[in-house]
Amino acid sequence: MPVIKMLDITLKGCSYDGYNRRFGGTLLMQEGGRRVKLELRANSIRIGSKTAFYEVKGVLSQ
Repeated sequence: MPVIKMLDITLKGCSYDGYNRRFGGTLLMQEGGRRVKLELRANSIRIGSKTAFYEVKGVLSQ
């Protein structure tokens, strides 16, 4: 049975400045802990500017 953890993460020191912000997302553990899926999302909404969406995804497996 999968295990889901909610995440609230702030990234700092990224070479792409757009990722230096607070992200929310999930960590999903599957297959008895042998596979973990990470999904983080953030957006930037400013009056008079375009809305920007940021996403970080990854899968770790053993």
